[in-house]
Amino acid sequence: MISRIWRNTHFLLAISTSLFLVMASVSGVILGIEAIIDQTKPQAIYSLESHSLKATMEALEDQFDDVYEIVVTEKKFVIVQGTTSNGFETFYVDPKTGIKIKNVSSSNPFFNQVRSLHRSLFLKKTGRILVGIVAFLLVLLSITGVILLVKRLGGIRRFFLPLRENNNYRKVHITLGKWFFIPLLIIGISGAYLVIERFDVFSKNENNIKTYEVGIKKLNLDILYLSDVKRVSYPFSNLKNDTYTIELNDRKVSIRQGDFSIVNEETFPINQILKNWSYYIHTGESNVFVAIILSLSSLALIFFVISGLKISSKISWNLLKLN
Repeated sequence: MISRIWRNTHFLLAISTSLFLVMASVSGVILGIEAIIDQTKPQAIYSLESHSLKATMEALEDQFDDVYEIVVTEKKFVIVQGTTSNGFETFYVDPKTGIKIKNVSSSNPFFNQVRSLHRSLFLKKTGRILVGIVAFLLVLLSITGVILLVKRLGGIRRFFLPLRENNNYRKVHITLGKWFFIPLLIIGISGAYLVIERFDVFSKNENNIKTYEVGIKKLNLDILYLSDVKRVSYPFSNLKNDTYTIELNDRKVSIRQGDFSIVNEETFPINQILKNWSYYIHTGESNVFVAIILSLSSLALIFFVISGLKISSKISWNLLKLN
């Protein structure tokens, strides 16, 4: 009886989400390929943790007349807004030498359309809600699937033992379930959380802001590395009391230009940190390995739907018939 309930639940979840899951999977594969391509470009810097912010700022000062802003993107691109011989420009730089790599250009329109499909099905707010629901149902689908798998195999200890199965569709379905249960669970959880964050559900969580007297606390830019930096906004003038604004992964600080002493420090709430991590593991934009796993997981999800529908054509439909 319990097994029948789990099987029915798994089947109904699969039928109700199959179309959305196929669209999300196909678009996810394409976006995963984009992430892999982006990380092979010359402006992708894989040694951000070895470049201190101070050394990068000094290198930029040697190369350009004025620097207004430094941005370190999720894709590990270091982007600078500044003045060159051609005037004001936005460009990628090598953080070690400060040398300009190339100007920032607009992203590929095809990938932009696919990203819009993946995030909101081209339906804006309504689409985002649907995507969030499907992401949550993917979590339930993964959990019910692994429960059925453990029951079928006769216990968790046999989870990774060789599989004996004559039905090829069922064999593929079970094998992919073993390999991709955890990645799909993570994709579902992180996707659902990103949708929830998009609607400011946790907006009531206030940032913790501290103010310091001049010279009380200083920020050592020599041991602050680009892997921890998201954005640096330069002061408007050369006055010592004018401030840099530095946004890190977990906080934002304003420091005096003269002695780098902290004027105020704003610590982000836990939901902001969780949002950053969810984005990191859901997109794979800053890690080739994660991007490959996400792409393979999306492909696996397509095979799940195909093999699941093939299996259901013989078994699961009968489970819904009333006695």
